Amino acid sequence: MGTPRRAQVRGYLERHHTRRPRKTQSSASRCTVTCNYDGVKKNPTVIEDRVFIGSDNMLVAPVRIGQGSYTAAGSAITEDVPAHSLAIARSPQVTKQGWVKERG
Repeated sequence: MGTPRRAQVRGYLERHHTRRPRKTQSSASRCTVTCNYDGVKKNPTVIEDRVFIGSDNMLVAPVRIGQGSYTAAGSAITEDVPAHSLAIARSPQVTKQGWVKERG
């Protein structure tokens, strides 16, 4: 990957810390972020061939997305995804009714 690539609409992949082949797709509606800095060093994100990255994903490095895999929209991927798999990493929604009034 010689120069930084634009992942469809707004997602940027840093050239030295993300390896992404040409046949990979990123959903166009929102941004996918590679979170590769842990406060001390930058870690690699590897996206293999024929991968589909869903909308609004965060790929928390070090992480590898295996060949032919998919990630679900809104996921925070923190573990390697084996080839030909679907990774879904979303927390259940928590709604705290009355929170605004209680905080003052």
